Formats: sequence, structure tokens, C-alpha cells
Amino acid sequence: MRSDAPARRRTRTSGTLGLLALMALTFTILAAPPARADGPGVGAPWIVSVGDSYISGEAGRWAGNTNGSSSAIDALGPKAYFDNPGRTAELINRCHRSQAAEVFVGGGVNGMTLACSGARTSTFTNSDGDFKPGLDFYSDSSGRQGQAAMLQAFAKTHNVKLVPLSIGGNNFNFGDIVKQCVKDFLTSSSLFPDYCKDDSSVLANLKAANVAAQVAAIKQAILNIRKAMSDAGYSDSSYTILVQNYEAAIPKGSDIRYSESGFTRQNTGGCGLWNADADWANTTALPTINGAVQTAAGQVGLSNVRFLELSKAFDGRALCSKSVGLLEEKGLASWRSAGAVDKTEWVDQIRTVSTAGSDYFIQESLHPNYWGQLALRNCVRQAYNGGSPRGGICTIAGTGLNGQGEPRMTLGRGLSPATQSPGAGNPNGGSPAVALCPSYAALTGVTLHMNGSAGSVNGVCKPLLVTASSVSLGTATSTTSRIGTSGTRDTTASCPDQYVVTGFNGRSGLLVDAVSLVCSRLNADGSLGTKTTTVTVGGTGGSAFPERSCSNGMAVGLYGRAGNDLDYLALECSTLS
Repeated sequence: MRSDAPARRRTRTSGTLGLLALMALTFTILAAPPARADGPGVGAPWIVSVGDSYISGEAGRWAGNTNGSSSAIDALGPKAYFDNPGRTAELINRCHRSQAAEVFVGGGVNGMTLACSGARTSTFTNSDGDFKPGLDFYSDSSGRQGQAAMLQAFAKTHNVKLVPLSIGGNNFNFGDIVKQCVKDFLTSSSLFPDYCKDDSSVLANLKAANVAAQVAAIKQAILNIRKAMSDAGYSDSSYTILVQNYEAAIPKGSDIRYSESGFTRQNTGGCGLWNADADWANTTALPTINGAVQTAAGQVGLSNVRFLELSKAFDGRALCSKSVGLLEEKGLASWRSAGAVDKTEWVDQIRTVSTAGSDYFIQESLHPNYWGQLALRNCVRQAYNGGSPRGGICTIAGTGLNGQGEPRMTLGRGLSPATQSPGAGNPNGGSPAVALCPSYAALTGVTLHMNGSAGSVNGVCKPLLVTASSVSLGTATSTTSRIGTSGTRDTTASCPDQYVVTGFNGRSGLLVDAVSLVCSRLNADGSLGTKTTTVTVGGTGGSAFPERSCSNGMAVGLYGRAGNDLDYLALECSTLS
């Protein structure tokens, strides 16, 4: 999908101006350097997105949800996903690149999306026979290419300044997880609920080994973008990769407006999950996937990578939230009715086989709809920042629409992709694992699960509360995933209120034995102030090691290596922009 800036006009002088003037004009023409074709650094700027359905524009046809006529929410019409030059068909079947996609920011900046619904990091063909280009250089005899190859070809003849990326969800089989959760809801009762959060087929996607594998795959996808741009003639400093994570599409169970009893939750609302599964999705599944994306963005170590935090972008507008509703529930005639953007959902309903014969697609389920896409576009425009791209956290800024017809959003101060601090213990022991806090939260404590030495560890986190004038920590706590599996005696070290972890010391040998946290006060302006040290928790084995700390910023999680015991421990660190 692309939009072009207006073509430049050429003017031509006519009439006889005399021999002297003609000679001067001829000299000028001969002396002028040849015009350069558009390409790296030349021509109107472009934003080109790559990745999956959460950036391609999937579900962008529909503005809100209704169980009435689909025409009442049909914002883009039947050609919504047609992206060939004549808008008569899709270039790649079922990629669903819509005109509502976030890259079309306007203002003299052109947009193109190479993303494809269902894409993973590597190219494949799905069970329906649909080609899904990945973030690679795949090429076949029929002319089909991976998205990195497409980007390279496009960037050679266009001035690409920003490459937004959304990838990873399908690597974790997100669609299959949703299907299983809905199936468990529809095939069990509220008296004897069957939860997907404990299904082995679901949990397998979130095991440490698979998380590590997908971090590596996402990291390689980002590096493939860099290679594509480099081979097209770009230096790292001439463009920016904007890595974005995923929105919370469904609220926690207590905020779902339909009862768990009966089937209204799915048949009316299109959000058939048990409360416990909705909570698990928000506290475990989404943070794990988003953590993998953030970790990969940090591991590439590229100076031109920025991070767009989207996990809170749809707060209050998620599917089945109590604060919004279907058109008919809010007394609205159509998506064009006054206030529709604030009263209806920004996420498409979960659809089942009953969709057959309608204008809806099952693959649109649980994706940002027209309003959601335009909200993200608002944040991408702010991230583009007039050609000086920045990262940040995208949140709702108010009601109504801006001058571009988009929901009002703001791009607040964001956390940089996490990087690893120096660590302690045996850096070659056990298997590696990363345990990040939920998106936009900071590490404020650790719990060691002890044998003789530490058997395993998890982090304790608090949310960052950022306004236009202040930064602080919330009071609610959450825990990271566990690094390692053993240990029966728990001992916790915690920072004081409004302090974050910035370092640690303790005791170690070939294993981690004890830890004391170094905590820094989080000042109201977001800077770090006075330091203090917690009590030491753990055992007495090994030898004392000096402070290991973040070179900049605060800890947002842990890195470790573990087998039967905790072999190695380090911090995952981020800075607040």
C-alpha cells in the first residue's frame, strides 16, 4: 500500500529573449548537474512498515463493533484491503494491507506497508495455501519475496526515513492461543470452567526455551532490516527502525462487561474468554511476547533503533471493556455518529465459523479496527517527529478527533530497549533466560528461591506512572517469570518506596549464593537520585563480588542462566527518554 506526494512541476521559459539571454540560458542548462533519481537521502520522505497483521492494517475496514448490519461500521468498504495499483485486488492474498494502516501519516510524508497478516519472522505458506512473507530475503521463481527483500528493492528508489516493525506474535502462535481460549470457554461451564492458561499446548509457547528461540528470531529480523537498508545504500544514521510491541486487546476479567455465565460473552460481545484467562493474557502471555520483542530490540545493539510502547494504547477502548460498547448498546446509528470514537471499541470482535457468508473475516479477530489503526497512526506521526524519530509510550490523550480525523493520542516518555548489565556467577553455566517486568514497569525487588545456594530467581516490579510534569512508581506489584526451577525457601530483597533497582552485589562462585540490591530514588523529573542498599538475602557460600550495575538508567528485568541451580545473574537495563 502506498501513497505518493504530489509530483513536482517543471517550468519552461518561452519567447525570444535575445542572443545574449539565450546563450546564458544554454550555459546554465549545460552547467546544471543531472537530476538525481529518488533514493537514499533524495526525494520526498517515506515511512515503510514491515511485519505482521498488527501493523498491516488488518481489521481496518471496521469502525467499532455491532451485531446489526455491518454497513453501520463499514468505514473503508469492500476495497479496504486492495493494494494493487488499481485497487482491484490484493498484491498478496490475505495480507490485508488496509488504507487505515498506521504508516499513512500525511503531511508530505509518504507511506507504504509491506507487512502481511499472519507473517512470522521467516517466510512460509500457511495451511490454506496463502503465502506469508517473513522478515527475510526469500525469493522464488514466481517472483515472490520476503519482506526484507521487498524493503531493499523499494528503498533503492525511494527516500525511506522510518521503518516501523511489528513482529513476533505469530512466532508465539498467538492466533492458536486465542482459538484454544475461546474453545475452552464455549465447551465448559461457569461451574466447571476449563481454562486455557493451564493447557499444555498453550503453555508450550511460553516456555523459556521457546521464548529464547523467538527472541533470537526477532533479533535476526531486525538485523535483516538493517541489511536490506545497507544493501540499498543507507547508513544507519540515515534512517530509523521503530520497533513496536503489542496492545492489550482484551481487558482483565473484572473489566469485561458481560457475565461469565451462559454464552453472551462470545455470542454478543465476541470476547469469549474466562476471567482467569483474560487475566492470564494480560499478566503473563502479553508481557512474555512483548518482553521478547523488547529484549530482541535491545540485543541488536543498533543506535538507530527506537521503541514504540503500545501495551496501554487501548486502555478503556479494548474489546468488551465496560467503558465502551457495541453501536446498539450505546444508541449509535453508525460509526459516523457523534462520539462513536469514544463510545465504541477499538478492537475487532473474535469471530468464529458463524462469520461465513458475511463481509467479515475470521482473521480480523482481535485486531485494531479503524479507530485503533488511526490511533496508532497518530502515535507513529509523533514518533516520526518531523524527521527526527523518537520512541515513547502511546496512550489516549483525550476524547474526540484531531484535525486528521484520528483519536487524540500522546507519545509520552518511553523506555529504551533493554540492555544487559555486567553479572555475577558462572556465565557459561545452565541455560540463558530473560525475565522482564511488564511493559512500562521497573524492577524494585528480587526473590531468591534457595537450596543451599540460589536455585532460581524472579523479579518484583512496579508500574511507571508518567505524566507531562512528573514520573513516579505505582503501588501495585507484579512478578517476572522465574529463571530456573528449583528452590524451596524464598527470601526477598525490596527497594524502598519510589526507589528502583540500578545494581546489585552479593556472593557467588560457580553459582549465585546471595544478593543485595542497590536502589536509586526515582525523582519526579525521571532522573535517578540518592542510592541505598538493601539487606543481603540468600546464603553464605561463594565469595563476595562488588557492585554490578546498569551503566545508564534503571533495571526493568533480570537476565540469568540456570540448570538445577542459578548459575549466573545480571540486570536488564533501560533508560527513560
